Amino acid sequence: MGVATRSPCALLCLVLAAGPVLAQARKPKPPLSPRAPAAVAPAADGEAKEAAAKEAAAQAKARGDAFMDSGRPAEALVAYTEAAAMWPDPALQYNRARAYEKLGQFPSALEAMERFSAEAPPELKAKVPKLEQLLATLRQRTCTLTLSVNVPGAEVRLGDRIIGTTPLAGPRVVDAGRATVRVTADGYFDVTRELELPGAGRVGLELTLASKKTDALLRVESTEGAVLRLDEAEELRSVPVETPLPPGTHRLRLSLDGHLPLDTTLVLAAGEARTARLLLTREAPFYARWYFWAGVAAVIAAAVTTGIAVTTERPAPEGSLGITPVRGGP
Repeated sequence: MGVATRSPCALLCLVLAAGPVLAQARKPKPPLSPRAPAAVAPAADGEAKEAAAKEAAAQAKARGDAFMDSGRPAEALVAYTEAAAMWPDPALQYNRARAYEKLGQFPSALEAMERFSAEAPPELKAKVPKLEQLLATLRQRTCTLTLSVNVPGAEVRLGDRIIGTTPLAGPRVVDAGRATVRVTADGYFDVTRELELPGAGRVGLELTLASKKTDALLRVESTEGAVLRLDEAEELRSVPVETPLPPGTHRLRLSLDGHLPLDTTLVLAAGEARTARLLLTREAPFYARWYFWAGVAAVIAAAVTTGIAVTTERPAPEGSLGITPVRGGP
């Protein structure tokens, strides 16, 4: 038989069945997502920012160097600090330390120099062969002060500078030498202390603020070198003395070699702050005292009397020596 002829119905079924396959074959593929550019762009941006920061820091450092060369350390310090904020180069800490040193701000100079010593790599520190000597010099010009106060929130001044409020966060490095510490708080008597802060040393100070509601405050000033015994205490305290006391009567005894002692009493009320200035009288030298000259006069009188008695010639009474004196001539 010949080839079978397909009916129109069968052909239509074949076309309908093949339609979805042909459509799927003609469906376009989604485009590939760009991978490399998305990963490269942030890195390039970060490098650009880093380079810009380094360049800005270098320019600020150059300004600081120029200020130092022209003898303007305050302006140099500002430029170096700006540069350090832009880029953490340890060399900038060394530059800041030298600027602080020129300004006489030795605690800040020591802090910056110690940062340089801790952060600088060996090859950079090798460029400062006298680093340890510089550190030793700065430490000799500073002192570490530890301060304890019984009242929180009190203001602490060292000289004319506020160094913080109590409780202080650890010891403070301050200028060596003589200094005045003053602590103030609302509702309390101020406390002032004169300190000798040794170079490269440590000083601990504990202060007690007295309440104005329950206590009085007494300050005693006197002749330089005098010592004070307060009430019946055994302790002798060098003047000037500033101390809180309970209200009532208090006895003061001041003494100093070569001076007459002084005894007195004071009555203090709660909330009162009093300064007692009690100067001592110097003892008269021994040769200026009346009894010295009275004694000298007595000694002189006795010596004169003895001299007269020894040097005055008197005729011996007859027979007093068993010898008859010879009178007249032949």
